[in-house]
Amino acid sequence: MANTKSAKKAQRSSLRKNLNNGKWKRNLLKAKKLFLDNLESNSKKEVVTDLLVKAKKVADKASTHGSLHKNKSARVKSMLDKKFHLWAKLAHDEKPA
Repeated sequence: MANTKSAKKAQRSSLRKNLNNGKWKRNLLKAKKLFLDNLESNSKKEVVTDLLVKAKKVADKASTHGSLHKNKSARVKSMLDKKFHLWAKLAHDEKPA
């Protein structure tokens, strides 16, 4: 428990920052999950592409806000790109024999 006035203020500030950072991280996890679920269910390429763009945008905003380190954001976006390109190559670029 905080004793001094400044310690109490720091505790309030820390709680507020923790809630905001959690919000950004939850948004990123939801966007990633939605994207990956649509990859698994073999949705249309346009839908998956749109979800990829949205997930990358959420990652960028989280790193701009300071909830994620910029390198973590870059790794997340790279992972999403790799999964998308592999999915596109396997599911949509195969030509019938």
